[in-house]
Amino acid sequence: MKLGELIDKRAVELGGRRRLTYREMSARAKAGGYTLNETTINAWVKHPLPNPPTKRSMLALAYALEVDFADVMRAVADSMIGDDSELVEVADEPHVRAWVTIAEGRTAAERAQMIGVMRSVAAALDASRARETDTGITHIGDAGRSRRSRESR
Repeated sequence: MKLGELIDKRAVELGGRRRLTYREMSARAKAGGYTLNETTINAWVKHPLPNPPTKRSMLALAYALEVDFADVMRAVADSMIGDDSELVEVADEPHVRAWVTIAEGRTAAERAQMIGVMRSVAAALDASRARETDTGITHIGDAGRSRRSRESR
């Protein structure tokens, strides 16, 4: 669902037969401590998105429409990708969810350190894979057989 479609759908769901106006959406966002201009909302509905909205604007819209921030992000992505492409739901991948869970609540400096450690581990794994490939080892069981054959020479 594109961003304009999400806004229109929620305008009907929240406003009933009368529909929620862009002014009312703007007021709802303001009540949540956000600034969201009704002209901006109108532009999102009526025109293609040349650039993604700021995170703060997407949070404001999510608050105003009473939807999850992820729903707004998906709608923005759908709007920007177009009809010919498929959106890969990377955020739903187990390894991404694991990282988000582990990194949640950490400071930017702590996350940077975590990324540094992960890069070191990945480099070590890559180096190990390269050594195994150079010796013809493709499975862990091959490593033992290969070592025994070298020792018997």
